[in-house]
Amino acid sequence: VDERAEAKKNRDYETADEIRETLREQFDVTIDDKMKCWLVGVGRGYIQEESSSPLDQELVNEIQTLVDERAEAKKNRDYETADEIRETLREQFDVTIDDKMKCWLVGVGRGYIQEESSSPLDQELVNEIQTLVDERAEA
Repeated sequence: VDERAEAKKNRDYETADEIRETLREQFDVTIDDKMKCWLVGVGRGYIQEESSSPLDQELVNEIQTLVDERAEAKKNRDYETADEIRETLREQFDVTIDDKMKCWLVGVGRGYIQEESSSPLDQELVNEIQTLVDERAEA
């Protein structure tokens, strides 16, 4: 990941992409630049991103219900409804949804974190990956 960060810094995107693919293939790591989070393995569904702005539980439940309704609409190929729900979430709650990472957040994230739904890893590997992801973000 250090090499990828350096490649991005030097605008060598081909090398950066190759390194990203290596992370994906060897560690099953997915990095999401937009949501500033990374995960290992397959997610469980849409969850609130840890870097989301703090919310009371009642509001979290309301947002989660809409996020789940949107996911169901997408599953049923009702993209018009899914888009309407996404716009409602954005306009009323400042929610950003990342379909690739299956997570959502309110406001601006505070940096890359390991997604809760990520497969379990030993702490040493988590620390190593986190360091590399953080360095990549600075590139």
